[in-house]
Amino acid sequence: MIKSIKLVKEKYLVLSDTAGAFFSKDTKWWLKMIPIAGFAYVLWPIDAVTDFLPFLGRLDDIGVILLSFKAFNKYVRFSHEKTSSA
Repeated sequence: MIKSIKLVKEKYLVLSDTAGAFFSKDTKWWLKMIPIAGFAYVLWPIDAVTDFLPFLGRLDDIGVILLSFKAFNKYVRFSHEKTSSA
């Protein structure tokens, strides 16, 4: 039970950091396009795997969202580390 509480807390902190970085003025505009592109893919009517397939159609949408957030976090950290060390 305690492990699951710690996991939820960690995920909340990551999500909070992501939202903070997204709305920060220090984050470059093209980095902010990464999660926006992920959401646009989900809303776009043409998918790599169609949404008519019950499980696979939603699985690719979830994967794109997760990958876009992971890429955003990775590049934001790299960008901020690069500017702070310069």
